[in-house]
Amino acid sequence: HSLPTLSEAGLRAFKEHIYDEIKGDATEAILSLINQEREGTLIDKTLIKTIVELYEKIGMNNLESYTLDLEVPLLTSTREYYSKKREEWIASDSTPDYLIKAEKVLEEEKTRVHDYLNPSSESKLLKVVEEEILQKAEKTLLEKEGSGCRVLLENDKSEDLQRMYRLFLRLEHGLPPIASIVEKFISEKGHEIVNQRQARLDSGEKDKN
Repeated sequence: HSLPTLSEAGLRAFKEHIYDEIKGDATEAILSLINQEREGTLIDKTLIKTIVELYEKIGMNNLESYTLDLEVPLLTSTREYYSKKREEWIASDSTPDYLIKAEKVLEEEKTRVHDYLNPSSESKLLKVVEEEILQKAEKTLLEKEGSGCRVLLENDKSEDLQRMYRLFLRLEHGLPPIASIVEKFISEKGHEIVNQRQARLDSGEKDKN
């Protein structure tokens, strides 16, 4: 008996099915390697870059395959990864320590794009990271007992305050919550000074500049 032959359309569909399976496996492997690198493991960046270039070439002068088959899953995986990190860091770190980690990972993600991803992914990747580790954590970080924004102001922690400003400047509405705390702090300190002066005058002391 002769083997049944596939029609041209059937053969094309079979090839596409095999191709989709291979792409799925390749994407899963890349995402796993990227998360390993985020955890400090040395990985073969050249291998990832080679696979990424294949995704780019598949699109025939456009990035459709790269975007759909790699970038979209990468953004989803990144969001999941940093959502977990956010919860871990908030539970264990002071606000300054958390922000040091946030600054570090943002720089690492930028380097990651430069090392083996397409440059078009940079803004999208950083936006996801900013949303997860800054935007969703801002209120908690600013109000954190013992290390929040007001505590940093009280103790004149200029370096930590500068880092806080730099990071939340990245968000569209990241600075108003900080400004509100600073305004309230300055107002309270001003009233405190005025009240202390009045108390001295009431006790009979001479006025001082």
